[in-house]
Amino acid sequence: MCKKFLWSVIVLCFARVSFGAADLTKPLEHIDRKDFASAEHLLTDILSHTPSDQAAQFLLARTLAWQGKFGPSIHHYNTLLDQSPNNADYLYGKALVLHWQGENSSAIAMLRQARQFAPNYADIWVSELKILRSFNDEHHNHEAAQLYDQIKQKFPEINIEKYRYIAKSKVNSSVKPKEIKEKKSTSLEFSYQTETLSNQAPDWQAQYLNITQPLGNKTFYSQLQSIKRYDLPDHQAVIGLALPVGTRWNMDMSMGFSMESNFLPKIITALQLQYQSKMEINWYYGVRHNRYQHFNTLLNSVTVEKYWGSFRSTYTLFASLIDSQFVNYSHSIQSYYHYRNNSFAGLIFSFGKELEYDGQHDPITFKIKSYQLRGRHHVLGNWSAIYALSHHQQGSAYDRNGINIGVHYQF
Repeated sequence: MCKKFLWSVIVLCFARVSFGAADLTKPLEHIDRKDFASAEHLLTDILSHTPSDQAAQFLLARTLAWQGKFGPSIHHYNTLLDQSPNNADYLYGKALVLHWQGENSSAIAMLRQARQFAPNYADIWVSELKILRSFNDEHHNHEAAQLYDQIKQKFPEINIEKYRYIAKSKVNSSVKPKEIKEKKSTSLEFSYQTETLSNQAPDWQAQYLNITQPLGNKTFYSQLQSIKRYDLPDHQAVIGLALPVGTRWNMDMSMGFSMESNFLPKIITALQLQYQSKMEINWYYGVRHNRYQHFNTLLNSVTVEKYWGSFRSTYTLFASLIDSQFVNYSHSIQSYYHYRNNSFAGLIFSFGKELEYDGQHDPITFKIKSYQLRGRHHVLGNWSAIYALSHHQQGSAYDRNGINIGVHYQF
């Protein structure tokens, strides 16, 4: 709470001296009462009228982070750093958010950059020391020992003895606010889906197991699927890796295979690039190659994603080819609301033309339209419930009504 108060004082001073800055007294009062949602609402409203108000945006970035909304927070920090790339407060704030996400290597690089512009900013030095100790390996312990000696010499008034041989379990709680838990940690998710089809078609069932494992600034993930459609069983395994490839670029690579390949692709390879632009807009380009028993498909996608405070919306255009020939286009519009403890709720609307392959006949193009409500809601401790309700129209062939329920566990 002390660190929050200190940050609030900095922001308030910044607001008083900034030309044309709005009065942030009310948002700061909500923050002092830990009413971050109300503070976020007020700050979002202020920025809608004065989008160039850096003090308001700076406070909003941290208010979002204190709620665990790390993605939107990073977007605001990126915007601030585009305007003031040498601002140590912005660099320090973004570094802390990266650390809370588990991206410690990126956080350290940003803290070192901040130190260059504010060499007497003691908190930056101490935060870097704490994060270095969290790696708990020989290389980083050596770097931490050197930094420890530098801090002792440069800031003799600071007591950092407890960080000399700090245990990894203590580092994470010492750097970030107490109410924020580690959001980017290993997660496990299991769900069951059933869909009822019209026209006396057999029902569909599926079970999914997802595992996500962060490692530094990279994220490894895998998925196991057991699916039954058209009265045929199929199983699929997918593994992937997501990692940053630049200041604003990220890349996601995955591959998978089906054991039976009755109706699922025998082999899948996919690549997606993400670009984080200004004004909280992300751009994605993805390509996925599906190799079936007797033909191949290629699915291209272009996505634009926009954040508005706790809300996120996306539009995706899909273009699919079968054996190198364009066959159809489809569209997906999604809108999500993110709230406490990484919970969210979203609506998805899709339409256009898609291929369907039942494993027994040649693939057929159908005009489709679908609606879906999906989300995840924190229940207790590390547990969350996941859910989805869907309605899908597959041309005149059939309609599908589905429900998906499951659990999400964050280690």
